[in-house]
Amino acid sequence: MKKYTPLIFFVVIGNLFLNSLATKVKANVSNLEGEIGIEYLKRKKEDFYLLGPGDILSIRFIEPFSVDIYSDNSDPENRLFGINEFTIDGDGYILLPRISKVYVEGLTITELKKLLEKSYKEFIKRPMIEISITNFRPINVYIEGEVVNSGLYTLPGRGEFVAQLNDNKVFYLDNVISGLDNTEKNKVPNIALFPKLFDLIKISGGITLYSDISNIKIIRNNPISKGGGKIEANINFLNVIENGDKTQNIRLLDGDRIIVQKSDIELDQQLSKALKSNLNPKYLDVFVTGRVENRGKITVDKSSTLNDAIQLAGGIKVLRGPVELTRYNSDGKIEKRKFGFSPNAKRGSYKNPYLKAGDIVSVGKGPLIKTNEVLGEVTSPFLGIYTTYSILDDILN
Repeated sequence: MKKYTPLIFFVVIGNLFLNSLATKVKANVSNLEGEIGIEYLKRKKEDFYLLGPGDILSIRFIEPFSVDIYSDNSDPENRLFGINEFTIDGDGYILLPRISKVYVEGLTITELKKLLEKSYKEFIKRPMIEISITNFRPINVYIEGEVVNSGLYTLPGRGEFVAQLNDNKVFYLDNVISGLDNTEKNKVPNIALFPKLFDLIKISGGITLYSDISNIKIIRNNPISKGGGKIEANINFLNVIENGDKTQNIRLLDGDRIIVQKSDIELDQQLSKALKSNLNPKYLDVFVTGRVENRGKITVDKSSTLNDAIQLAGGIKVLRGPVELTRYNSDGKIEKRKFGFSPNAKRGSYKNPYLKAGDIVSVGKGPLIKTNEVLGEVTSPFLGIYTTYSILDDILN
């Protein structure tokens, strides 16, 4: 046993050394926690913003000797720093000193910078140009599929815009603020600085019971330098409302097409999360008519079912017929369901579906009431003003 003592000694010493080294490494890593490398400031994201009519560009020549390019500029400060602003006209052109009218629509900032630096080599030895967008044009985006109101929407390219909570309409901030006092202004909710996917879905009325927001398709214009044409991507938007994943809430660009896929099953839990995240409006208007106590338009919670609406309308009268649901779908088709009233039907089932804005719930007349109408028509010539119909109507109602 003694002959193994040196070996055991070295093993023990080795373990102590490794433990000590591990402790030092851990301490070094711990000291680095919270530190960010300077490389973070140099990160560059891919530029997919395509210039178009209405954008205003600030163009700055970096080298001092290039200031003479703007010799016709009346602003001394701009002439000093070589800065000027140019608005892209309706045809996609800007008018620049020396090189005159140039077509810039459809280019990214990076692409335009490279092209202008090449163009100005005729006048400047080593042109270095900085370009930024000082005003973004409004963008047009199209959303379709499983949203309440599909279609084309125009959103501000940049700038605050707000949603009026009462009727879910969207207004530009400056159009709303002017008519409000200071107290009301503080209540105006700011949606976004740049329009994002969440804003568009919210403005379109929110998702439906069959929206598969874990697989939303985005179709976008591709920059010329990346091959042009269209590119597609899929977004798991469920992560946005479940986990607050901002990376999935992408910024929208002009010409984007958003397709909210349809699920084969009802996703009531997903709809509930959408309501809690403020993605969907909390209330909607439906119409209840026929054999109910209070006929007309009623406002219900977004998660309400047909039976909830009937109950809010005062309930069904004793003598009644089948219930009919009329619904106008986003694809333009009219859906109709007719069934016997079932007060204990499961929420979301065929006989007790979740409601959509504009649904019409009609409670029909029962056989006895229909017989009453026939008797009234037959006997009215003989009974005068107070007919059999009137007698039965007093009894039944």
